[in-house]
Amino acid sequence: GQASLFGDASALPRSEPSLPNVPEWVEADRLAREKAALGFFISGHPLDRYREVVRAFEPVSSQTLADRPGQPVDLPCVVTAVARQISRRDNSEWGKITVEDFHGTATVLAFRETWQQYKEVLDQDAVVLISGKVSGRERDEEDPPVFLDAARPLEEVASTGELAIQIELELDSDVPAAAFQQAKEVLTAHPGASPVWLQVGQDNGESAPRLRSRTLKAAPDAETVDQLQRLFGRGNVRVVRTVVPDVDTSDSDRRAFWREKAKQA
Repeated sequence: GQASLFGDASALPRSEPSLPNVPEWVEADRLAREKAALGFFISGHPLDRYREVVRAFEPVSSQTLADRPGQPVDLPCVVTAVARQISRRDNSEWGKITVEDFHGTATVLAFRETWQQYKEVLDQDAVVLISGKVSGRERDEEDPPVFLDAARPLEEVASTGELAIQIELELDSDVPAAAFQQAKEVLTAHPGASPVWLQVGQDNGESAPRLRSRTLKAAPDAETVDQLQRLFGRGNVRVVRTVVPDVDTSDSDRRAFWREKAKQA
């Protein structure tokens, strides 16, 4: 629009370009395009909507795998790359999968029947729960891969009742009685499969027994948890696993446990 390189600063008139009226990208599409164009997510993360579910699996993350050589893990993550490989030994197909969580990236290796069973779940940009065993080889100690046992969509995990919404209060808590009626309204407005647990006080220095609601179940999503945290306090409401694998068993017991888990998945 400049009139001259050597004249005054006046500009030639020009009209604004005509832009098409198109719908806004959905979040998953926007994030996928960001990743393709920039190599990383910038305006959000595919795990954001599952943030409370991801916290239920802490302290396991891509950052802590090196601290768990030879141990079974459940890792919530998003698939960022899938490479199909052919074994030189027997020409069988296997998969090398790169996954990402809030802390970094990790490599997942899937072989033979396991790869054939779960390769459809491990699509690009899929948000999944990876179950497997961290490599215990010395050469992998700095950046160990996970040997896949099973993979499921994380949304499925959140809808099966494997996670519970836990409210934790002290015996001398000053939470008003009206908060419990409001909590019931919140839980009723967000129906789901997760049981609701109430834990009050401490029992000889250890966590007190949990009281489970007989009538209420809810969705363990960020909106539900956020509304309950406003009633009971930010540190007093969280999503927890209803059953946690015993990591103190022997290595042979761990293998048997995860073999059985993979069969049931």
